[in-house]
Amino acid sequence: MGKKKNKQNKEEKQKIKELKRNKIDKLNFAVIMFIMIALPSWQLVRMQFAGMGNYELYDKLHAGYFLWGASIILLITYIINIVKKRIKIDKIDIFIYLFIFSAFISTLLASDLKLAILGITDRYEGILSLISYALIILTVKNLPLKNRYVTIINTFITLGVIQAVIAIIQCFSTSEYVLRFSYVFMANSLCGNPNYLGSYMMINAIIAMGMYLLSEKYNKIYFFCTLLFVFSLILAQSSTPLLGLAFGILFILIYIFKNYKDKIKKAIFIAGLSTIVAVVSIYGTVYLYTDVFKIPVYKNYTIKSDITQFFGKFIGKEETNDDYYKNMEEDIPIEERDNYITDQTFYASRFYIWNISSKIIQKHFFFGCGPDNYALNFKEYSPIYVDRAHNIYIHIFATLGLFGFISYMAIMIATFTKGLFSNNKIAKICFIAFITYLIHAFFSVNVIEVVTYFYIILGIVLASCKNSKEERIYD
Repeated sequence: MGKKKNKQNKEEKQKIKELKRNKIDKLNFAVIMFIMIALPSWQLVRMQFAGMGNYELYDKLHAGYFLWGASIILLITYIINIVKKRIKIDKIDIFIYLFIFSAFISTLLASDLKLAILGITDRYEGILSLISYALIILTVKNLPLKNRYVTIINTFITLGVIQAVIAIIQCFSTSEYVLRFSYVFMANSLCGNPNYLGSYMMINAIIAMGMYLLSEKYNKIYFFCTLLFVFSLILAQSSTPLLGLAFGILFILIYIFKNYKDKIKKAIFIAGLSTIVAVVSIYGTVYLYTDVFKIPVYKNYTIKSDITQFFGKFIGKEETNDDYYKNMEEDIPIEERDNYITDQTFYASRFYIWNISSKIIQKHFFFGCGPDNYALNFKEYSPIYVDRAHNIYIHIFATLGLFGFISYMAIMIATFTKGLFSNNKIAKICFIAFITYLIHAFFSVNVIEVVTYFYIILGIVLASCKNSKEERIYD
């Protein structure tokens, strides 16, 4: 009788323990969902301040505050789970700890401590954001995601559809009530910048395509979303996300060919159609702007121009600025036209920025110049203002130093290894989006509006890999 009673007591205690764990998991899941929805939603609120001409409030009331606030809850629940031994610390956790420790040391040694903590205006990627990213990974990777990972992915896709609709309205609506933060022909939606929107749509397009190919439900919806996201990426007129997308589609085709030969025709069809949508959109949108809507389109600010210039160098024929000023209302003298084109000039080119970054790295080799202190240090070597290295790996090395860079790469490599050898469908879909972003990172920057979703996807890769068995996406 005594043994039987002890067994019942143990079972009851185990149930209570699981119930408590379940409550924390539900809270963590709710917080992750809140972060995903709050980032673009708050941007919509911020835009109203800009619409009223109050750009100071627009800059100050950033969504980073929501991210930091939500992360306090994630930190508390993570500590509780560790203390109660509900989760195990693995090597990914250790790498994350080392990364945050490196960032903390870099913060203490930074030229501007306030910037290192809060981040620069409208970016807010100081150590508070870095800690938030770390907590997102630690939380998502430990969620029992059997039924929840699909919800997270579908929420991301739904938010992507909303962003895409807003992007289309921004580009093709003439209403004065439509707020834009860039040129008329460059969509930024709720991401605040066309480049950020391009990165956001790149991730969404890859995930939607993967879901279309591997899910048992809602195939038509995923199919439509894939093409919509590709089109929206083109509306952003950002070339590097398009390059990342091309690699992502290639990886999807390789994966399907290797593991699902019965779906290869379906994969080739969606890949081919996405390519057609991209090509038609690249050239069609520029035609609409210049010849139909009579909107002046500046050279080097469209994907079409980037492609033309790239191939023009090989055949010895480069584009001039003339065609891009034919619809200007004012007659701009030829000698002054290049003053209107600043984003791709020599001083703002990536090679120039990377060269300056190497000097910052040499000076602050071990611990970096400090989170979001890049612009201050860039000023020491250049008269222009640049706040990002336009290469995430170089930027991390410059701001967090050797130790921060090594720990960051350890997280990426460990995630890559787990995702590569996983047989889980969700893990593979998110893994392909993960490596797509890693390639894109060679020419891009991290911003809260995009990289937060990247770390959620990274966490899903790690969480899904816990179950190495092949499973249905919907069960």
